[in-house]
Amino acid sequence: MDPEKGFDPAVFNRTIPSVGAQYLSLISSMPDPRLIFSHTVFRPSLRRVVYLVRDGRDSIVSFYHLETTRAGVKLPFPEWFNLYCMRRFGPRWDNNVESWLTRGKEHLVDNILIAKFEDIKKNPLPNIQKITSFLNIPADEAAISRALELASIDNAREREKLEKRKLSDPNASFYRGGKTGQWQELLNGDLYDRFLKLSRRALHLAGYPEQAS
Repeated sequence: MDPEKGFDPAVFNRTIPSVGAQYLSLISSMPDPRLIFSHTVFRPSLRRVVYLVRDGRDSIVSFYHLETTRAGVKLPFPEWFNLYCMRRFGPRWDNNVESWLTRGKEHLVDNILIAKFEDIKKNPLPNIQKITSFLNIPADEAAISRALELASIDNAREREKLEKRKLSDPNASFYRGGKTGQWQELLNGDLYDRFLKLSRRALHLAGYPEQAS
């Protein structure tokens, strides 16, 4: 991907398509080795994987806003969370994490790289270099730095403004900011106890503490 194209979703989707009906023909036409992305649980058919994991508590809050605020749906978080726990929106965060960090690691061995969202956000250059090296993608430090600059959250938001009407609620943006620890505003009390009951093992596997630091 040419860094100078900036973060253009259309370019991204053509270069690294997601696993979905609308991109199946494109994926089939791409020569090996090909890059695809997916939110799927572990699949043995995938040969080499970069697994990007984010703290499940922040992931849930982000997912909530994607399914409600961004979609214009009025649904209080406790009600939405109850549906989430029942898998009404597909596999939960803990289902996904456990599948990759148990069976996935056992199956892929050296062909899986675990990348944490928080590490990439804190130190983007060395962590992206690790990913490009793992995937055998030729990219020098200057190219990666330029790509990171063009794909910044501010630039992504500016592109979103060009494509959509002005958002009255910043939580409706696809690029909310990737904040850490924001889950404490919504996921607390009995809701957090329920989250821990479901996700404690996944938190430990992914290296996240049970309590906020």
